[in-house]
Amino acid sequence: MKMQSVLQPAITVRTRSRLLRGMLVAALFSTALGAAPPAPPAAVPLNIDWNLSAAQIDATCKAEIARADARITALIRARSARTFDTVVLPLETISADLNDATAAQQFLTYVSTDKAVRDASQKCDTEQAAFLSEVTARPLLFEGLKAAKASGTASGDAQTKLTDLWIDASRRAGAGLPETARNDFVKLSAQLGDVENQFSSDLRNDATTITLSAAQSAGLP
Repeated sequence: MKMQSVLQPAITVRTRSRLLRGMLVAALFSTALGAAPPAPPAAVPLNIDWNLSAAQIDATCKAEIARADARITALIRARSARTFDTVVLPLETISADLNDATAAQQFLTYVSTDKAVRDASQKCDTEQAAFLSEVTARPLLFEGLKAAKASGTASGDAQTKLTDLWIDASRRAGAGLPETARNDFVKLSAQLGDVENQFSSDLRNDATTITLSAAQSAGLP
């Protein structure tokens, strides 16, 4: 299943779930106003194993990141003309494939009852975020995206917008910075992602409890 980026290319499973929740709220609001909700896209089932062990998560996550890295490296090194079909579309496809292939590996950190699985899943999420930060900061990819835009080969508003989103993502990742500043920015971005994930993990693993009296809980469902 190609989960195309809507707000930003290479978005994570966590961001995608927030987007889907927002779409659901919008659909319910439209229904409440008497408007027909938009028809959902045709479902394409994914072959997802939700019973992965911690070791399986670690191994498959690393393998999928390596696979995506090899595909992007080949894309950058290709000598074909820089167009929407040779740069933007394959880059979006690689990003979507990586997200699809690691859906369980990233999401299990939120739902697994096994702490070892949750920890491995969080590690996968952190590693993938760091990889995508580094990829989008690659100067040659940035140049390829700009050349694809300049080629005028994007067809229609959707392809034009997708091209612009990838260029913006690359610029914001530091691709246009001098080498030393770019390396520092990528390193700091990875550290920030790690801190964010650790904060979320601490909240999920917190076992703090409070005791309420009957009077204090009066009125609660």
